[in-house]
Amino acid sequence: MNPSLIRTLIAIFFIAHGLIHTALTIAPPANATTPRMAYWPALWHTDTDPAWLAVKLGLNVGFIRLAGTLLVVGAALSFLLTALGLLGVPGLNVIWQPLGFAAGLCSLLCFVFFWHPWFVAGAALSAASLALIVWQWPAALFVTR
Repeated sequence: MNPSLIRTLIAIFFIAHGLIHTALTIAPPANATTPRMAYWPALWHTDTDPAWLAVKLGLNVGFIRLAGTLLVVGAALSFLLTALGLLGVPGLNVIWQPLGFAAGLCSLLCFVFFWHPWFVAGAALSAASLALIVWQWPAALFVTR
């Protein structure tokens, strides 16, 4: 397969994965009449999910909201910058690997501290993005442009 096509497809995946992280900050939290929804904490959410590890650890709600916001923004922005680096944007094309690692790490931390059973696929995709960078696969991605 053409290396440029591989880079483009993986860049599209990174952009989509980052956008999904962002979208989960605006998902409505559950109320008494709706099922438990999957969402991330954010500064604009006034509630938290009692099933989250961060809540079970007894962390302050304000801290949970701030940490959740920073992790989600970090993941989304890092995924976007990683994609731009893969696509050859000057400056980013030489640092896309550390950016991708940061994106995957922020994302996995979101999944650990703010888990919902619907996040299985997302957690697997974030772990796969980290593995891609750590094991430098596919090799065509890691050729200096």
